[in-house]
Amino acid sequence: MRVKVGGAFAIAIAATALVGALVMYGQFGTLDPSTPPPRIAYCGAEFHKSNQVVSSTHVDNLPTIHRVGIWLSGAPTVAQAIGPAGPYNGPVCPMSVYLGVDHDHYRAYFRCCGP
Repeated sequence: MRVKVGGAFAIAIAATALVGALVMYGQFGTLDPSTPPPRIAYCGAEFHKSNQVVSSTHVDNLPTIHRVGIWLSGAPTVAQAIGPAGPYNGPVCPMSVYLGVDHDHYRAYFRCCGP
């Protein structure tokens, strides 16, 4: 009886890990937390990684900047709030988000194909 319970427990843990990996891959496009993801899902849209790296001073000086998430490496994800919620589809989503790559720089991620 112990073997059956232990086996079922092991299968449940493995299934939970698999579901978590699938969710992470679906949201970020990678399973490697040490590299910047190729995309970030935020505000019902996908933001794709660009080659643009900006200073933290630039990002900190953007008006209405706020933290919207955190990457698995601990790097913050920030976005600029554009305006209040719209009457039709909820919040107005930004055209770019920024992922911290170190203490002094952020990588820009842009929305594809407009608002």
